[in-house]
Amino acid sequence: MKKTILNLCLLLTLLVGASQMAQANANSNNPVVDNSLFYRTSWTTGPLSTRYLDFAHTTHTDEVVLEPGRYKWTLVTQRRNGKEGRVNFDIKQLYKNAQNEIILNKPRTTSGRTTTGTFTLSDYKSRTSGTAGYSKIKVHIGRADIDTNVNYKITITKVSGGNGSNSGCSYTFLGSGHGNVWGMTTGKKAFKKKACKDVVNVKVYKVGGSARTTVSVYASSQKNGVGTLKGTYEFRNSRLTSSHNFRLNNVNGKFIRIEMQNRSVTNAFKWKATAKQ
Repeated sequence: MKKTILNLCLLLTLLVGASQMAQANANSNNPVVDNSLFYRTSWTTGPLSTRYLDFAHTTHTDEVVLEPGRYKWTLVTQRRNGKEGRVNFDIKQLYKNAQNEIILNKPRTTSGRTTTGTFTLSDYKSRTSGTAGYSKIKVHIGRADIDTNVNYKITITKVSGGNGSNSGCSYTFLGSGHGNVWGMTTGKKAFKKKACKDVVNVKVYKVGGSARTTVSVYASSQKNGVGTLKGTYEFRNSRLTSSHNFRLNNVNGKFIRIEMQNRSVTNAFKWKATAKQ
């Protein structure tokens, strides 16, 4: 009886292990996009011998999720079975509101060559409101000639420096401001320069007054737009001076503004603020 029970336990263990292995293999063949705060910064079709175009495989499209930023692309093509031919190659940026944009188009690229270039990816939601924290693209390649028969390899790699800077982004200071907000009113400050990096630090200083005041920070694609709320902080009813730093993520290409809502009837809130990337 004990031997039968042991055999059943062993069989159950083997079945569970086989099921887990099958699930792992299925997941490796059908990877799930990781919707965490970290997204891949490179992508490739794999070895040159893996992908090809011929009479039975005339086109191929991949949907890829990447971090926003500036990328370098490389396309390598090679004769296959003694034949060659030209290919069409393009990359399309996807947006949440379906207003997609072709950011790269290389028609009729000759086989046997390596071609490269760069492009910049903005946030998936940048054509609507808010941020998603990632970019989404469609990478398409297809035969340009009726007899094209080639192997190909596509590689995409992020080349922007730390903090996701764009080419030509040479400034760090977005602007500054100061003022007084009197009882039960709202003060506003829009920084003149648009952010060209993914991270911006906005520091607000309380330099005088005693009013309880709520500070809100917004990021917008439009210079005078309402934008998306990125953070809030409340300065307490006190005569003590203090400050608060807002670290804003995924604001590349955005205009930054702050609002200070005085919640006191009789007291003032004296402030100054800076924005740096």
